[in-house]
Amino acid sequence: MTLLKPRSAAPALFLMLLSASGCPGAAGGGGPCVRLPGCESSIDICCDAERVCEERVCQGVGYICSVDAVGVYSWVDRAALCDDKNPCTVDDLCVNGRCLGLPMPCDMPPKNRCTDDVTLETYELPGSCVNGVCEYTKKAVTCGEACEDGSCTGEPCKGVDCSQAPDPCQIAPGRCVQGVCEYDKRSEGTGCTPKDPCELSATCDASGTCKGTLKDCTVPHAKDATCVAGTGACQGYACDKGYRDCNGDMAKDGCETKVSNSSHHCGKCNSPCKDGNHAKARCISGTCKLICDSGWGDCDGKISNGCERRLGPATCDKSGTNTKEGCGVAYCGQGTSKGGHTVVNFKTWHCSFCAHCKKRAGKYSWCLFESDTGVYSSSTCTTCCNDSLTNPTCQ
Repeated sequence: MTLLKPRSAAPALFLMLLSASGCPGAAGGGGPCVRLPGCESSIDICCDAERVCEERVCQGVGYICSVDAVGVYSWVDRAALCDDKNPCTVDDLCVNGRCLGLPMPCDMPPKNRCTDDVTLETYELPGSCVNGVCEYTKKAVTCGEACEDGSCTGEPCKGVDCSQAPDPCQIAPGRCVQGVCEYDKRSEGTGCTPKDPCELSATCDASGTCKGTLKDCTVPHAKDATCVAGTGACQGYACDKGYRDCNGDMAKDGCETKVSNSSHHCGKCNSPCKDGNHAKARCISGTCKLICDSGWGDCDGKISNGCERRLGPATCDKSGTNTKEGCGVAYCGQGTSKGGHTVVNFKTWHCSFCAHCKKRAGKYSWCLFESDTGVYSSSTCTTCCNDSLTNPTCQ
């Protein structure tokens, strides 16, 4: 949007009404964030840069998030100003949740001037907008006698060619008047093909200019794109947070992939989540996580080896790994006979069966490593063993 050449009184009138009415939501909220009037406690309806043209209803009144020319955000209950980021549009307004502007009319060329004693430089209408500036095609006219003060003297139409009309809504050939070509206009409303491919559904207006509506570059889950004059291509897309263009067809379906929960594009494009041992992979908040099969646990936190441990009650099975509900990594080992009692070598955390227990202070006990006078195992039982010296069990 450009603010240099407003084409109608609508924006000015809107600002006047806004000032006179004390538009709701124009103050408060903190920083650029302005709450919806009457619903200030709702954190999801803040008017800011991410929500311009968003429509909401509060207490039965419809509001649109608007931003004015100096960057002030407010909820308004009438036509909402916005900026479509296109320097070649004017009068930008929110329409059905999108910011749309009108093509900048380029119908005010520089004055004709004499470039030398016999050459008059004129400009064809209409011009074209390039990066917010109107540019006009120059045309040199050779005067019949001389060029003075921006016009030809003598026979001004000598050598002037009016066979090519500058606009589709003007009828060729034209006629020369004082060295300048004039053309009859086509009827207002006649269909035409504009010079700028960014203008669609064009018709002739009352001034004999071919004008259309600006090409809408809106695609799903993307913003900030504008149509490039001369090519008609939409450029400058920025994907919404959490979305990416993974199929390379932005113009057709925008940023089509939600990478926060896509198993094939997790966190970014072409980053699939792979199942692991005894586990299914899921994409959660943009990160691959394992969902363990029933009875298995990811005890070391490594995705590479999946859910590597069985989960079970506090007893050792034949493999010596099921020690408790949760991620216990125990090894019961093979029992050996010591003084008529079975002694088990506990190599890691948990005690589930042993020949003797040694009570310690409090409720914990230690299983003996080899004998009553030997080194105690570093494995503790969560409750004391029973008092029997014959095959006591840590519960």
